[in-house]
Amino acid sequence: MNWLAHLHLSEDDVEVRLGNVIADFIKGEKRLALNLRIRRGVGCHMFIDSFTDAHPVFLRSRQRISPANRKFAGIVVDVFYDHFLSVRWPDYSDQPKRAFIDGIYSDFERYTETALPDARRFVVRMAEEDWLGEYETLAGIERTLARVSGRLKRPGLLVPLAAELTANYAGLAEDFAEFYPALRTGVSLWFAEHRR
Repeated sequence: MNWLAHLHLSEDDVEVRLGNVIADFIKGEKRLALNLRIRRGVGCHMFIDSFTDAHPVFLRSRQRISPANRKFAGIVVDVFYDHFLSVRWPDYSDQPKRAFIDGIYSDFERYTETALPDARRFVVRMAEEDWLGEYETLAGIERTLARVSGRLKRPGLLVPLAAELTANYAGLAEDFAEFYPALRTGVSLWFAEHRR
């Protein structure tokens, strides 16, 4: 799952949500310096990733990606699943998607201004480029994959793989509809087991 799902599944708390999105960038000893709420978000992020990577429906989605591109199937299916969450948002939330996204940006900017200045540049860029709003369109998926490619040190590497979404749309949509409720249940149980 990519950031929209991580935030949607998170507790409604700015620190937990922030932990959910910065988890991939803060490793090892640096995590110990974070406060308990942010570490709770990091823990949730790690649970979501491990649950997703091991789930048979996610594995089926990975197999839908053409063999030539399967090396990157896990990455692109994560992004594609956020596309389906975005386009089917009313099925999973009573809050309008734009209000949810704008609230996230606003909370993150206010919080990082004083409490976590090291993350400030990241959250400002996320809002300015509307990363959470980009999952809805193919062009937005391409831009998302371009950003992920940058983290792989190979600019543009994943952008052509956006075509896998359109080529496998119906099957991936069915997979997401089956998978996401199971993930939501799993995350709810994780939070219940890891109470503050």
